[in-house]
Amino acid sequence: MWIQAIDCKKLPCYNQEACRLCQDLLLNNIVEGILQRIETGVHANTPLAYQPIGGLIELVRCRNESLEVLWLTKLTMAQKLIARARTLDTHKKFIMALGDSHVNRLDALIRAGLKGNMGIHGMIELLDRASKGVYKPHGYTEEETLCGLLFLQLGGLRIAELAHQSLGSPGISTLRSSTAITLLSPSPGTLTHMEIRSNIQAAFKNSNIDRNHGYVLMIDELKTKEQP
Repeated sequence: MWIQAIDCKKLPCYNQEACRLCQDLLLNNIVEGILQRIETGVHANTPLAYQPIGGLIELVRCRNESLEVLWLTKLTMAQKLIARARTLDTHKKFIMALGDSHVNRLDALIRAGLKGNMGIHGMIELLDRASKGVYKPHGYTEEETLCGLLFLQLGGLRIAELAHQSLGSPGISTLRSSTAITLLSPSPGTLTHMEIRSNIQAAFKNSNIDRNHGYVLMIDELKTKEQP
């Protein structure tokens, strides 16, 4: 392709291939755009009327790829939303089952399920088994053990057994073997070395700390004089 300036005098130019006017055409914006389109092709944002056949085919291919990616993204998102909606429905069913259930110690049942890394379906199955009486959650918190010991000490064996059957508190054998309360020897009179030694041994009988370590004893409302 040859281009020539309109004002070119068509005179012979010595030692040059073109005159100054024709050389200045290379700095023209229109010419620069033509050369750029020759090297890199027509821009994708150019109106379709100015696109060549190859450019139109490439645009259709790119748009089809974009539509396919968007369709796959939409499909994946729809599948995720469906799965999460099902999970929410399952959680709602579990909450409804908790409200309609008459199982004692639901907190212990949920703790057992979480400890076993159960999902929501496993929790629902565990609750159903507990409602049918097939499963009873084991393991008691310190508060439940202390309440059971209170029933046992104040009401006796019958009250403790009644609480065990109705409220799901620990049984008699569990309470008797419990270490939640340390039994100390009372000292109504002057303290003796034997009482102090037995109470210290009872308080630290389950300790595995070496002899090189010390203890901090926090005692409240036990003094009888202003001196230790």
